[in-house]
Amino acid sequence: MSLQILGVSISIQPLIWLLLAVLFVIAEGVTTQLVAIWLALGAFAASIAAMAKVSVSAQLIWFVAVSIVTIVLTRPFLKRMLPSQKHSTNADSVIGKIALVQSEVSSSSGRVQVEGMNWSARSQDGVEIAVGSRVKVLAIEGVKLIVEPEQVIAACADTSTTTQP
Repeated sequence: MSLQILGVSISIQPLIWLLLAVLFVIAEGVTTQLVAIWLALGAFAASIAAMAKVSVSAQLIWFVAVSIVTIVLTRPFLKRMLPSQKHSTNADSVIGKIALVQSEVSSSSGRVQVEGMNWSARSQDGVEIAVGSRVKVLAIEGVKLIVEPEQVIAACADTSTTTQP
């Protein structure tokens, strides 16, 4: 299939593949999922195959093959290299803080108060923690804080007296 422009015969198949490649690039710009860009490369490869006047089935094979190969070989590498779009919450700020037990904490339930907020909690190692105890927040799983009893480190102060001359 070809088109006559100013007396020059132009094949439509390469133009269709190039248009498809441009649409995939636009789709990638909108979604940023690192999928459509590889399909654009596959469409570009298929347009080269179309310029070489290979069959439509061969063009489709080029499109699929190049798209799959580029996705498999480069996407994992680029996902590691590009910044993650993880959105931190303020809840992460309680990790490492000291909380006060409001209702007994066990391996499955309990309540603590940290930074003025009341949270459901469970102990990390299954130990029961009494009301009024101080605990350290280790992690957040869903909406539950994972806690352990606060370790009190006794300060060793030198209480010996020295005589001054």
